[in-house]
Amino acid sequence: MKGDWADALRADQPQAVDQVFDTMRGSVPFLRRRIFSRCFQRTSNAKPSSIGRSASSCTIAAVIGALIGHLYPVWLKFRGGKGVATLLGILIPLLPIAALVYAIVWVLLLLTIRISSVAGMTAALSAPLTAVVVHSVLLPMLLGFAVLVLWKHRENILRLTKGAEPRIGSKT
Repeated sequence: MKGDWADALRADQPQAVDQVFDTMRGSVPFLRRRIFSRCFQRTSNAKPSSIGRSASSCTIAAVIGALIGHLYPVWLKFRGGKGVATLLGILIPLLPIAALVYAIVWVLLLLTIRISSVAGMTAALSAPLTAVVVHSVLLPMLLGFAVLVLWKHRENILRLTKGAEPRIGSKT
């Protein structure tokens, strides 16, 4: 299984390029649909800033495919990543305010408590909470995505309950 940000930081092996690609994996399907297809339609009264209120079913299908494909890739025997960076990539074009909140939560928790899984899971939970605040129709999808990210972190949750989850910068 490939590493994540925490593995890269703990091992002192910068794998930022891999994480950037994970983030892009969430954005590219949306952008591809937006640029190369008429499948993405804004409603006539939608403002450019209200994209999270008017995403088409094709866009939704594309981003769901991006996250599921990252979490459960066939070529890796359905053992993929945990979805934190990919979910950020989905939020950037789809609901930018949620992406901003997500990134702030993720980075602040990484810097303060230095437990990557807690930062990632909390950031994932911030997406549906932001959707509630801005009244986005994407709430059900983002809630489902947050549940998937939590599910992929179930081993981390067990380690957290035992007090055995490593911190960034500690030797594992």
